[in-house]
Amino acid sequence: MKQTAQLRLVPHPEREAPEAALSDLLKAPGGPRIGTPDRSTAPRPGRTPLGQILLEMGAVSPGDLLKALALRNRQDVRLGDILLTHDWVTEADLMAALARQWNAAVVDLLAQRPDPRMIDALGPELCLREAMVPWRRIGGTTIIATARPEHFARLRDSLPAEFGPYKMVLAPERDVHQSLLARRQTALIRRAEAKVAPDQSCRTRNEQTAGRIAFGLIAATALGLWMAPIVVFALLFAWVMVTLVATIGLKFLAWLTEMRAQSRLRRAPPAPATAALRLPIVSIMVPLFKERDIAGRLIGRLGRLNYPRELLDILLVVEEDDHTTRDALAGARLPRWMRVVTVPDGPIKTKPRALNYALNFCRGSVIGVYDAEDMPEPEQLHIMVRHFADAGPEVACLQGILDYYNPRTNWLARCFTIEYAAWFRAMLPGIARMGLVVPLGGTTLFFRREALEELGGWDAHNVTEDAELGMRLA
Repeated sequence: MKQTAQLRLVPHPEREAPEAALSDLLKAPGGPRIGTPDRSTAPRPGRTPLGQILLEMGAVSPGDLLKALALRNRQDVRLGDILLTHDWVTEADLMAALARQWNAAVVDLLAQRPDPRMIDALGPELCLREAMVPWRRIGGTTIIATARPEHFARLRDSLPAEFGPYKMVLAPERDVHQSLLARRQTALIRRAEAKVAPDQSCRTRNEQTAGRIAFGLIAATALGLWMAPIVVFALLFAWVMVTLVATIGLKFLAWLTEMRAQSRLRRAPPAPATAALRLPIVSIMVPLFKERDIAGRLIGRLGRLNYPRELLDILLVVEEDDHTTRDALAGARLPRWMRVVTVPDGPIKTKPRALNYALNFCRGSVIGVYDAEDMPEPEQLHIMVRHFADAGPEVACLQGILDYYNPRTNWLARCFTIEYAAWFRAMLPGIARMGLVVPLGGTTLFFRREALEELGGWDAHNVTEDAELGMRLA
């Protein structure tokens, strides 16, 4: 399937700073910014800028550093992440430069594992979200290993006072994740299975009662067909006709509502041009299952997205016992903005459970979901970010429009194409404009992370996860 969008963005012309401006960019704490600056990432006054340290080490070329600084000044992303994403610096050199900048030691979390009791005290989900892990408690001081030293001051103030004081050491983010999984993987997957409140989850339903009701209805229908078949057939036929007419009526009202809204939009004056956006980090989860030849095609399709690579965080979500997909991905060289998240085995195995688990590893403030066969349009993420910016904070979710990219293959493909066009271009928008519950699709969904986490994510025990999530959003 291919996702499309009705709006097109006019890209803003990019301006490159001249070579002579490199020294000015290095000296500036945060550099020139578009929109609201993220002052938490700026070095303290008097602290040597990271770029200058890397230059002095010979770890980065001046040209690459200049490009990275220009990108950093337009985006909410760390300079080190930009350099790593574009392979302009090695991880070892970056950690050495950060250690020199922040006067902190670098620890090997894989060789010297953190204390699991301290992880439990702070919570593994908090550790993953902040890319840190409590490493040791030495002489009454808790040593925190972090991949984001610029956030340590804020983090320290939010940690429990009874475990203070806190001291910082450095570690790569991948090592932080692996050390946490080695100690508390089971706790994370159990939490993923029960994130939704019990009164809103299928895990608390009474299966025996539901089974008795279903058996009773089947028995009553069979008895009625034996004793009064004409009456029972008449009742069943009447029920089918009522639901059919109601469904057709709802679709007609939704279509009419959307057509009227589109007519008003065409007559409305063009919206004034808005300022350039500070693009956020977008995390996209791609659940995979039993995919033999997926790596090359998937990288090619997602690689068509023209969203900045340093702001793109794609997670390939694979079940632990799905050796077919894991073997296919093991032989592939994934770009740095794409990584594999392996979901531990457990008593249930559902897509929402896997998404809840992978959500812990997402870096972005916007969370998306794609299917393995999706072929998104290159501009889709830019359009989505603009929609969120224009819609306001009350909009928690955006549903993309799905089309088939082979509509002329045969008659069946044409039928599916027509059905998808009617559903995603008329029915769903009309239902949303009518203020009714929107049954979300299973792919091309984008959420504000705060809203998604406030809902508790997906119900791991419900296989109609996105329609159910649409209900809880409403």
